[in-house]
Amino acid sequence: MAATPPTPPAAVPGTQHTMGIGAFYNQALTKDFSRDFQMRVIDIGPGNILGPDDNVYITTTTLPGYALANQAVPFMGLQFNVPGSGNFPGSDAWQVTFRCDAQLNIREKLIAWQKTIFNSFPNEQGNSVGAYGPKGVDTAASVVILNRDGTTARGMQLVGIYPTLVGDIAYDATLNGNVVTIQATLAYQYWVPNNTLSIKG
Repeated sequence: MAATPPTPPAAVPGTQHTMGIGAFYNQALTKDFSRDFQMRVIDIGPGNILGPDDNVYITTTTLPGYALANQAVPFMGLQFNVPGSGNFPGSDAWQVTFRCDAQLNIREKLIAWQKTIFNSFPNEQGNSVGAYGPKGVDTAASVVILNRDGTTARGMQLVGIYPTLVGDIAYDATLNGNVVTIQATLAYQYWVPNNTLSIKG
């Protein structure tokens, strides 16, 4: 004979299931949800090399995280885990994808910024030199997560940022006029929270 499934415990009168459907609905009404289109990059680089008029062309990027290194401490066959120092994973390769404007001005701004750091174009004045020292707090990217009304829910600044790679642009004469994109890879030192940032003037 098949085993009889256990009978679930009876609900206590006057109490609610704190992890049930009703609780989820109440929390959703209170807290809402962050949506995938609610992130904006306000400016990037020293002197806002890329400002809002450029960054409105951004299609995708990521909100950086934070990590603690884990140190394994073995003892008598067991592995104990001990927290180590903190770090900013992905700080060497923060990727931002832009739609390309018709004149490729965003691409040119990124490459011009790269040239100020190190210029390897042999036919240009100032090649093989540049300001390739560490970048400071005056070189940052400002990122915000928006509420539904356009105000800032959370903001952060990526400090010491600079472009490492301006990617290829793929063209295809057999297609029907898709908007082309370009991916920029940037490195930064660390990020700091800044909830005073705003996309509004």
